Amino acid sequence: MSKIEELIANNNVKILEAIEEIVWAQDVSYIDAAVIWCENHNIEVEAIAPIIKKNSKFKSNIAQEAEKLNYLPKTNRLPE
Repeated sequence: MSKIEELIANNNVKILEAIEEIVWAQDVSYIDAAVIWCENHNIEVEAIAPIIKKNSKFKSNIAQEAEKLNYLPKTNRLPE
């Protein structure tokens, strides 16, 4: 296991909290916040994908943003 993989495996909650903080502090989307966090730590975005996939809140937020940007096909949802 590489150092980066070990860092990510041991700090899942801290990474998600840091990404959430970027969302609120910089008023950016979850997708952009994840990219910003990865750039700041010199980590490929693919490295944190398993963390995001395991967290239903983040996965849902990113999926909604991706649908709005037409990156994913739209799904039927209840009106907000």
